[in-house]
Amino acid sequence: GYYKRALNLHKAAHMIVDCFDGYLPENVKSLESIPGIGRYTAGAISSIAFNLPSPILDGNIKRVFTRLFNISTPLQISETENILWRIAVDLLAENNPGEFNQALMELGALICLPKNPVCDRCPLNADCLAFQYHLQEDLPVRKKKSPLPHLQVTAAVIEKDGRVLLAKRPPEGLLGGMWEFPGGKQESN
Repeated sequence: GYYKRALNLHKAAHMIVDCFDGYLPENVKSLESIPGIGRYTAGAISSIAFNLPSPILDGNIKRVFTRLFNISTPLQISETENILWRIAVDLLAENNPGEFNQALMELGALICLPKNPVCDRCPLNADCLAFQYHLQEDLPVRKKKSPLPHLQVTAAVIEKDGRVLLAKRPPEGLLGGMWEFPGGKQESN
């Protein structure tokens, strides 16, 4: 993740200079064209930096919306993601959209906590369906994760005349483009 973020940050800097005359674009569509900037980040930049009406949806806001509207489908499915984005668009404040988005993120970070939410301090508790039905600990629903596979891997440190052999990983996939000692996953037989 971090290595790819660093590569995207470098590509983004070049693109901003080459395509946007060194200025960060204001609109979401142009921002999304920059490597490493997706829908959430583009909306956050547009609304917070430029005060444009752009919805955002981070983990905190997803939790707030799933509880507020009693959304019981798992977060990881596209149907739920689409519902949450529609809510974000519908609720977006026309005035001060950046402050509104930041307030939603703070509500999720400080009040509508993943565990033990502080519902008695929540300014939305009168409208919150999860609070009314005592479901706040059950939402948001998450799909069960598959267990992580256990792999046996081997690497070799090959040295000759004070030089060490390294192999470059394929550009796509896990740790893409990084250098490593040669090796790989052990297979049966």
